[in-house]
Amino acid sequence: MSQTTELLLKIRQQGGEQLTKLQGSLKNLGQQSSATNVNFKQLAEELRKVQSTSVNSINNLKGYASAWREIANSVKIGSAEFRQASAEAAKLEKQL
Repeated sequence: MSQTTELLLKIRQQGGEQLTKLQGSLKNLGQQSSATNVNFKQLAEELRKVQSTSVNSINNLKGYASAWREIANSVKIGSAEFRQASAEAAKLEKQL
């Protein structure tokens, strides 16, 4: 039985053309990935790239933390990817 999962991220930033591109990329990846085969490396790399080029506003930090939580929710609980995504989310939430 094939099970798929959809990863929907909502990130807002005024004038954020890059975030719109990221949202589209993540939506496409989420639609193509199965629950057991989420392409964590690609998602994490793309999210880090956008984070490094944007302003650290409260809304952005909340959005990125939420994105990392969604990624953590999409991988196997207890896996290295789960721990890494959860740690990234916690680190961002701590900055708020």
